[in-house]
Amino acid sequence: MMHDIRPGVVLALVMLTLSGCSAPEAALESAPLPPPAALRAPPPTFEPSEVELGTQVAWEERGKSVSVTVWGSSSCHHVPITTRVIESTEIVIDFELTGGDACTADLRSYSYIVEIPPGARGIPLTVSLTLPGWNDEDTVKGIVLE
Repeated sequence: MMHDIRPGVVLALVMLTLSGCSAPEAALESAPLPPPAALRAPPPTFEPSEVELGTQVAWEERGKSVSVTVWGSSSCHHVPITTRVIESTEIVIDFELTGGDACTADLRSYSYIVEIPPGARGIPLTVSLTLPGWNDEDTVKGIVLE
């Protein structure tokens, strides 16, 4: 009587192959995970004064126009609406806050070219910006352009 041993051999080969893939017990153990607080970076700190310091005013065309860079979100940011002459060497650029009460948290810079009114063509020129809704003071004062 002949017995077919092929299914038994195939099963044995499969078992040997699978057992060869398993790792020893020591390799399955892992180092303990750090506590969750160690896995997270601390949240970034953000102070309005840091952005206020990032506000920039520079000559675009000396004596004729300035480039002004302010910060805001894409849903509400400041845009210049008027330029007031205080004296021949001082102006105030008034900004208006666009958007509604809720702003997205995608802070970015916005740059504008603002013409200097004819009554204020003195050099050096002191430029102040009113940025309503930004902080308690609303004004960035005394940026002097030489």
